[in-house]
Amino acid sequence: MNKEQFLAYLPQNEDQFSAAVNTFVNHNYPNWRKFYFHVPNESATNARIRSKLVSMGLLAGVPDYCFLKPNTWFMELKMPYNTLSPKQKVLHEIWTKNNIEIYTCKTTFEVYNVLEKKSV
Repeated sequence: MNKEQFLAYLPQNEDQFSAAVNTFVNHNYPNWRKFYFHVPNESATNARIRSKLVSMGLLAGVPDYCFLKPNTWFMELKMPYNTLSPKQKVLHEIWTKNNIEIYTCKTTFEVYNVLEKKSV
């Protein structure tokens, strides 16, 4: 997926948005391959599974993506009509106060701007 395709893409949900971001990063930022990953917190909707994951260290509110180069930073993806959950707001506030960078992006244009800023 090239820049023009990515910027023109209009995902219908956050899963599609996330898949597009992953494809775009892999095709256009080879230096980040193996140095970023998706955090699948959203998959823990079943109470029994969620309880197990929490006991293993699942942290509610963790952003969707963790990038490890050149320093650690995070990206949260939201559809334009969605907002951060209360747990996300609390965690993002704590991390921001501790100098951990978190970017919340609602469009491919916002994602692209962050990626370009961080790739310098």
